[in-house]
Amino acid sequence: MSSSPSSTPRIKKPLFRFFLLLSFSLLVTIAPLVAGQTRPSYHVTPATKWMNDPQRPFFREGEWHLYYLWNSDWNKSDPGSGGTEWYHVTSSDLVQWTARGVAIRKYQPNPPGGAILGDIETGSSVIDTANSAGFGPNAVVTVLTQMQDGALASGPKAVWDAVRTATNPAGGSTVKLAIYVDQSSVEAFVNDEGVTSLSGLIFPNQGAEEIEVVSGGGKLTLTSFSYATS
Repeated sequence: MSSSPSSTPRIKKPLFRFFLLLSFSLLVTIAPLVAGQTRPSYHVTPATKWMNDPQRPFFREGEWHLYYLWNSDWNKSDPGSGGTEWYHVTSSDLVQWTARGVAIRKYQPNPPGGAILGDIETGSSVIDTANSAGFGPNAVVTVLTQMQDGALASGPKAVWDAVRTATNPAGGSTVKLAIYVDQSSVEAFVNDEGVTSLSGLIFPNQGAEEIEVVSGGGKLTLTSFSYATS
């Protein structure tokens, strides 16, 4: 009487090789880029120091533009030292990234009064296709919070202040609009009708009914805004 075939399934060699290759590929993918460093392979990380608060990216001229807070002066012995500024990276496929350097620098003079402001905090950028802010069609308008002497900058003259224009290393100009609010979680959105919305806690000074913008080229007063929520 012949013995029955074994009921234990056998893995065919081609299938086994496939799973072996897949496992090896996954191992290579999650391995650190540099031996001894716990850095991911596909996530954006700075070459030195640390990063936090990635800002909402936008797509322009064939590239994704991403900004994050970066502290170039961070000192291990004094963790509270330095201060953050916006670092700029670009990518066409969201996998390979090119470092563009610091886009919004900390400790820069405030144009209207010349006061040296502090570190840059979080915010949001939009492409103003309808020129609703008055800086030209397709200008990149950035709304953010900036510190001054350890406190969020504010004043009796305006809630919005310190408009600065810088040249994008990749080409074109980027308009940066600093907004002084009572906290730093501010987001800007543009809907299909070209209406720009700000979400966050924004308190106009002394119950003002308009938001005033001051720039080196003059003064722009935004009056056509409304509060969607309280």
